[in-house]
Amino acid sequence: MFSPKYIVKRAKSKENQNLRFRSWLKWHVSEKELDEAFRELHEELFANYNCCQCGNCCRMYRTTVEPSEMERIAEALGITVEELKEKYLLHENDIDTFPAPCPMLQEDGTCRIQDVKPEECCAFPYTDRPDRMSSLYGVMEYAGMCPVVYEIVERLKLRYQFV
Repeated sequence: MFSPKYIVKRAKSKENQNLRFRSWLKWHVSEKELDEAFRELHEELFANYNCCQCGNCCRMYRTTVEPSEMERIAEALGITVEELKEKYLLHENDIDTFPAPCPMLQEDGTCRIQDVKPEECCAFPYTDRPDRMSSLYGVMEYAGMCPVVYEIVERLKLRYQFV
């Protein structure tokens, strides 16, 4: 697997190719087949990858924090929900987010609120979820920050003989 810094640079050079691949997939692969391919690759690659080695998503991606998650997070931090909002969250268009880089990302790559982190963080990069066909643009964007998504996209290109 490539290093997190390498991924950002390498994915930038493949941006146009990835967008062409996205369009190609929509015309040549069924939704069911694509979901299965994503799920298989997700399971294979994440079985041996610790996201704390990277943290690119935490450095580059704003994370939505749902109101139902705020109390758990505030409690874990030993502060009130109001303090959480004031000290750590951005509020725009009625949406609260941790900014990028995330203030919960520690220097060693671990999350300060690992046990109570937002669902959006737990689910990222969504490559094991169904309906990948409708989110291919996001997948290609995430390939520019996540070594596992980058590898999934590259393996899909090989599988479908796109390159």
